Amino acid sequence: MPRTLLAAAARRMVRAASLLVPRRHREAWLREWEAELHHEQRRLAPGFSSQLLLLQRSSGSFSDAAWLRRQFSRDAEMIHDITHVTRMLAGRPVFTIIATGVLALGLGASTAIFTVADALLLRSLPYPDADRIVALWERDTSSSAPRQEVASGNFFDWRDRATSFEKVASLAPWSVDYTGGAKPEVFFGTRVSEGFFEILGIQPLHGRLFSGADHKSGREQVAVLGHELWTTRFGQDPAIVGKTLPLDGVPVEVIGVLPAWFDLPMIAASERRDLWLPDVAPQEWARQNRTSGYWAVIAKLRRDRTRQGAQAEMNAISARMAKDYPKTNATVVAQVDPLTEHLEAKVRPALFAMLAAVALVLLIACANVANLMLARGAEREREFAIRGALGASRSRLVRQMLTESLMIAAAGTAMGLLLARTLLDTVIAMAPPEITGLQQISMDWRVFAFACALGMATAIGFGLVPALHVSRAAASDPMKEGRGATGTRRARRTRDLLAIAEIALAMVLVVSAGLLLRSFFAIMRVDTGFAADRVAAVQLFAYGDRTRTAEQRIQFFRESIDRMRALPGVTHAGAVSAMPFIPANINIEAPLAVEGRADNPSDARTVFLTAASDGYFETMGIPLVSGRTFTAYDDARSAPVAIVSQSLSKRHWRDASPIGAFVNVRFTGRQIRTQIIGVVSELRHDALDQPARDELFLSQAQVGFGSMTYVLRASADPAALIEPAKQVVWALDPLQTIYDEATVPELVAATVAPRRFAMVLVAVFAAVAMLLAAAGVYGIMSFTTSQRTREMGVRLALGATRRSVSSLVVGHAIALAAIGVVLGTAGAYVAGTAIRTMLYGVSPFDPLTVGAVAALLLVTAIFAAYLPARRAGKVDPLVALRVE
Repeated sequence: MPRTLLAAAARRMVRAASLLVPRRHREAWLREWEAELHHEQRRLAPGFSSQLLLLQRSSGSFSDAAWLRRQFSRDAEMIHDITHVTRMLAGRPVFTIIATGVLALGLGASTAIFTVADALLLRSLPYPDADRIVALWERDTSSSAPRQEVASGNFFDWRDRATSFEKVASLAPWSVDYTGGAKPEVFFGTRVSEGFFEILGIQPLHGRLFSGADHKSGREQVAVLGHELWTTRFGQDPAIVGKTLPLDGVPVEVIGVLPAWFDLPMIAASERRDLWLPDVAPQEWARQNRTSGYWAVIAKLRRDRTRQGAQAEMNAISARMAKDYPKTNATVVAQVDPLTEHLEAKVRPALFAMLAAVALVLLIACANVANLMLARGAEREREFAIRGALGASRSRLVRQMLTESLMIAAAGTAMGLLLARTLLDTVIAMAPPEITGLQQISMDWRVFAFACALGMATAIGFGLVPALHVSRAAASDPMKEGRGATGTRRARRTRDLLAIAEIALAMVLVVSAGLLLRSFFAIMRVDTGFAADRVAAVQLFAYGDRTRTAEQRIQFFRESIDRMRALPGVTHAGAVSAMPFIPANINIEAPLAVEGRADNPSDARTVFLTAASDGYFETMGIPLVSGRTFTAYDDARSAPVAIVSQSLSKRHWRDASPIGAFVNVRFTGRQIRTQIIGVVSELRHDALDQPARDELFLSQAQVGFGSMTYVLRASADPAALIEPAKQVVWALDPLQTIYDEATVPELVAATVAPRRFAMVLVAVFAAVAMLLAAAGVYGIMSFTTSQRTREMGVRLALGATRRSVSSLVVGHAIALAAIGVVLGTAGAYVAGTAIRTMLYGVSPFDPLTVGAVAALLLVTAIFAAYLPARRAGKVDPLVALRVE
């Protein structure tokens, strides 16, 4: 519709509405509307039709007409502001791209990390009554470890004695051999006791779950498939329910399939949970076992009980058990944790560190954009002063500046969401296997709402201060200042404060990254007690038809190790039950009795028992401290012999030699009297930041243990030996499955993967913070220098050297950086204390790290000020002093 027709229609509607206005006010009201309508018609033709819609809402009262007038004016101003800001941003593409890009970086990183935190920390567990589900763990009061897996005997006592829970159930890692395919393979399973699925309130996708009858001896040949195994191995065939699978040589009926979302990562020994098996009524040895803990326990609180009350009851039960079983339970107490707290325990420190890091990056980004807005506002101060003098209200000026901030933030949010998708994929790809559930993470409406809210908050955060400064100055100084002015003193001070804040925040983040980096290198320098390079590991559990007896297992491992030693590229080979750093480490603990002397309280602790073959210590490069290692003659026909770790030797024999001493231990249900023949270096088994453990090695050829890991030292690439080693095993037993395989360097690297993950991400964010801080200092120096051109010209005209003029700029940058470093040092102390649990071998406030980062930031500030300083020194006095 042509503009004249729109205006005519609007005038007719206004005159119709005026009939509702009292006669004495009607003419004045019409003149005022006519003037405003004429003004808006010329100024805002594109939005004119929208105003007609507002006019149509006019009703029959004077108050409605007044509302119509106010609404018309507000909408017109809003559309005018948006149109004006769009033209302004399009006319300054460099400013727009920089401001939008900086915000997109901060918002994108924040959104990506929030997506991970939302999925892993903020959402409630998908189980009915999840707040009543708890995890029960052992805690050794003599150790610093927060929790330990539960020994079977302790679980049964807890279940029988506790009254705070409706149900108590256990779950334990369990693998089965599947021989129904082209080659034998391992299904990683979990054995659960009665009531497990009832506690979680799980409903099957197909079929049914375990009933009480399935947990009785003779009725336990049933299994429930995990969704991933059902999908990848059986093609999501619903007809699998009711069929039997050959597992460990026994037909096992599939009774159900679990839904895809179900995952309970409580057992570290198995990353996969292919299927679930029922645990039967306990055997006598299981009720007596209180040293070897490998069970996880969950329970459901009664509705009238609290977790605190349950903890008090378990403390009392633990005290009674300490009296009943003083040798094993004197320092063991039961710990009751919310299930959510346990599942989040592994990821919480790293995620909180990343959330803090992206928050600092976002604050630095906001400070950067705020400085850009202040600098741009200083250039427009005279424009705003003229507009203020012509009648524009301060609120109108603030509103227009905030509109500009909102439009920049909106563009930054849109770009940030695209960047967040890429960053999220990168985080998921980098994450270690210990952080489960990441593959199912996606960006949903919660993430979108978070990004929009964060964008709005940042728009206000970086836009409000510049808007207030510009509007405050609009009616005073800018009308009087010349071209060389640097803006009001308050604006200059604000810009400096923002630059100082950027440097301080960057100091906090870079120091934290430095502490994590130093911790990582300190851990990597830890002596493991063995030489990990060029060693391959192949783990299996030999309990099949051909290895059912101890004699058969001894023969199987003897022959397989001999064949592996003959493989091309193999320099040494052996086998061990407790392979350091392998996920399914076989930890067997038992009391140690030394013959010839009375026990004392300091010797009452248990030791770890490990079965090892001849050649194991040579293959792993474990130093021999004294005595000798196992040989081929240490078999069932010879007297039992043992080797102890150096830490065990020091604890029991102190400065004396243990060689020749006799000790008694209980291994796999039988008592063994053995003589010590050697002492080897102490080993680290579970993590590099955990102390070495007391360990006693028994000859595998004498005990016939079947849960073993082959180790092969290669002359070149150890990974090339894994497949030939498996072929040796299958040549001896075609139905023997391989449980795990890896090179030892890969196993060691996996133990530090969570630390590496957190360190790399925080380091990346720290690098971004450094760049943003440097850009902020450069922007401040560049803008200040350009605004002080006239001053520089005067100084040069009065005899100042170009070097002294350049030094003014550099000195100002150093002063800002120094203040920021001092403030950042205090923040770094707080940050170091917060990440104390993630540090190793370095104090939370390490002077070397703080000093290095402070020097780096000062040098960065100097380099950032270099170009503006050069420009200041090259100012031509005649040009600078030219009057406008």
